[in-house]
Amino acid sequence: MSVSSVSSSSQTSAVSEEEWSSIGAELLTLDLEKVLLPGLPLDCVGLFALKKPGDFCVTRSNRGIYYLSAMVPGDDPNKLDRVVHLQIEISRNEYGFRGMLFCRGSTVGKLLYNFHNSSLSVLSGVLDEDVIFRRLATRDWLHSSDIYESSRIISRKVVHSDLDFSYYSAEMLLKNGKQDVLLLTPTQMGECEFKKLMFEELRMAVVVRHRALPIRSPIGIVIDTPMIIHEDPKDRRGYTLEYFLDMYQLDLDLPLRIVLCGSICRVMSALHSFGMFHGGVLAKNFFVTEKKTSDGKVQLSVVFNGSEGLVRKGSAKPVRFLDYDIYAPEVAWTRSMTPESGVFNVGRLIARIVDPDLAESKHPAVTKLKGLIENTSRSEPSRRPTMDGVLLAVNQIQNLIGPTSTKYTLVLPTKPA
Repeated sequence: MSVSSVSSSSQTSAVSEEEWSSIGAELLTLDLEKVLLPGLPLDCVGLFALKKPGDFCVTRSNRGIYYLSAMVPGDDPNKLDRVVHLQIEISRNEYGFRGMLFCRGSTVGKLLYNFHNSSLSVLSGVLDEDVIFRRLATRDWLHSSDIYESSRIISRKVVHSDLDFSYYSAEMLLKNGKQDVLLLTPTQMGECEFKKLMFEELRMAVVVRHRALPIRSPIGIVIDTPMIIHEDPKDRRGYTLEYFLDMYQLDLDLPLRIVLCGSICRVMSALHSFGMFHGGVLAKNFFVTEKKTSDGKVQLSVVFNGSEGLVRKGSAKPVRFLDYDIYAPEVAWTRSMTPESGVFNVGRLIARIVDPDLAESKHPAVTKLKGLIENTSRSEPSRRPTMDGVLLAVNQIQNLIGPTSTKYTLVLPTKPA
């Protein structure tokens, strides 16, 4: 393998001499703290920071390790543009790259300058790429990808706090100007764990932005003092389904509970139709919004609560820590979440929602629900219904009951929340 930056002949064909001199001058006077992208995971650099071949940036991990990341062009039509990462090492007051013994610099800027101007064969053996420096990605680039610093927060106040998260109503300076938002911060989760969740959420937001998927996705994140940014619709409130069931279970009647089960199955069926599944569905994976209408009624809608746990069809999600009382029995020995294990958990969730009526009610709909729960709980995964089959069964059960007598009505979300 041969590596290094591009040779002088290929440089001039790709970038003008004026551009190279400008880049070189910028690198020699580089103020690292002004351009550094702190806390951005490497697998998110290409998705959010680097857009075109020749874009490059310097990041610092949560462990304090520096990386040079650069977007390199594909060599042929069958090879896509991709991002390469080189770890920057510090030794004897010098900066360098592992495996490039003769490429050093007294500052990170001088190291990058020496790297992109060098065509020494001694740099061989690290990469098989042509690394071209064109544009240095800065923090302003992140703002265009909805990633911000805490300095963008103008004001905030706590609106809700529980054992897991705190919610703040805030005003932020976003790329579209000042905007009222909701900020979500963890109360128990470690910073590294929460940052992983943040970028999973933001990555999913990119996927669902142009699709009408029933997912509550963020409109951005704050990377220093980690926070997730959500829209702040003034006309509605929202809760996780887990919180909603704990607080409002006694206000619901059987018809509304069955309709709620149907809404959850409809959400999961919609995700399945787009090639995604969740192998361990729990109440916390859903979000309920409520909106008061002029006639005193309350409209509820249910969406999937973020990206956590979603898996592409055709793959399995490995499990490290397992609660045997929650997940499907086969997960204990396969250590993988599957669509079938997701169906098992949906059955458990249906049982939790209609629990007040399962033991006492003699309604035919309850008998049907008990049969559906038994089918989703079969020990052999292949004998369980599909998610679409569960939705069909719940819809048929809904036809056996009348309308709810409560003040609540369930409506389909008009867009991702």
